[in-house]
Amino acid sequence: MEKYRVLASYFHENKDLYDQMLKQRFYSEGTFQLPFEALGHPAFVVMTRDLTLKLSILTSLLNTFNQLTRSTPYLNTLMVDAIFKEIEASNEIEGIHSSRKELQLAMSFPVAKHTRFAGQIRQYIQLMDHSDLFPQNVSQIRTLYDDLLLEDIQLNTPDNVPDGYLFRKEPVYIHDGIHIVHTGIVPEEKIIELLDQSLKIANDTTIPSLVRLAIFHFLFGYIHPFYDGNGRMNRYLSTLFLASQFSPEASLQLSLCIRKKRKEYYRAFKICEDPLNKGDLTPFVLFFLDALQMALQEEIEVLKQRKKEYDQYIEKIHSLHLSRKETALLAVLAENKIFNIGGSSLTQLCEQMSLSENTLRKLLHALDRYIFTIRSGKYKQYDLIDHFLTSDQ
Repeated sequence: MEKYRVLASYFHENKDLYDQMLKQRFYSEGTFQLPFEALGHPAFVVMTRDLTLKLSILTSLLNTFNQLTRSTPYLNTLMVDAIFKEIEASNEIEGIHSSRKELQLAMSFPVAKHTRFAGQIRQYIQLMDHSDLFPQNVSQIRTLYDDLLLEDIQLNTPDNVPDGYLFRKEPVYIHDGIHIVHTGIVPEEKIIELLDQSLKIANDTTIPSLVRLAIFHFLFGYIHPFYDGNGRMNRYLSTLFLASQFSPEASLQLSLCIRKKRKEYYRAFKICEDPLNKGDLTPFVLFFLDALQMALQEEIEVLKQRKKEYDQYIEKIHSLHLSRKETALLAVLAENKIFNIGGSSLTQLCEQMSLSENTLRKLLHALDRYIFTIRSGKYKQYDLIDHFLTSDQ
């Protein structure tokens, strides 16, 4: 299928052809004209055959992905692992290192109350129980930002705390290391106006949901409403949108695919911000759908492999002929081992198994030959021994 050609390339080839292609695309029956001006021109997306095909493929992949995740007995553990990977990837895109150990600590209450990344963990964990968190107005965007990032920004870069009524008052400039590649929208009144328009587009059901998501993702990055955390916030909002339209499990693949295609991601932004492309957001939408397709295809293969590993652990556990509760505890620890969740605290295991601390302590003691204890100060975490599958016990 012929690759979508950006409008700017026609300008450099033939000015008359450029004007003709702009009119043809903008007024095409298959074009969504958007209530949003990008660089002085109404934004639009052309529903090409290629784009329509990508939507069909993604719908099929999302169905396969949801069938795989919903049929697993370890859905909660899978979600925690996906949340960790999503936060790690989203932070890494911005050059922020967040280790699995730090995220595990942030998740271990009461330790997590004032721990780095605790806000991100709390917000993403909500996806396990709620799929309707996507904001409906600009005030809710600011509330989500405060819950997700404000604590870390106050601690690490206090000068970047929003200083306007809801967002920033002053200009912000994005550099590529040498040049300014983008200037965020000003003043704050315009930020609020354009974010409101972006939310209306995100909720416009006449546009396919994944196209709406890609458009909103671009527009939020274009507006750049905060001094710091715009990328992480944008990816979190996109995650909330995916969760509301499809499933929480499928929503947690976005940052992973963007991290792997980081150069193409920023290039897609740059193309659509070129004044010569006259608000044509189709190249960004095509990139976004490609990236999501790649992420889902890869994760489907990972899920199939995890299922094989889980079955091996369960077969080994059943061969030990333990009590029902002992078997259940080892199965929970096996899930954590497979998904690299790390050790679980006594409190977390009690919640997972709906058992009292006293009962769980007895089980841990009875199974101590299969379990090792990780000590972190006065706190303990429990994990399955590394050689469990090959042990003769």
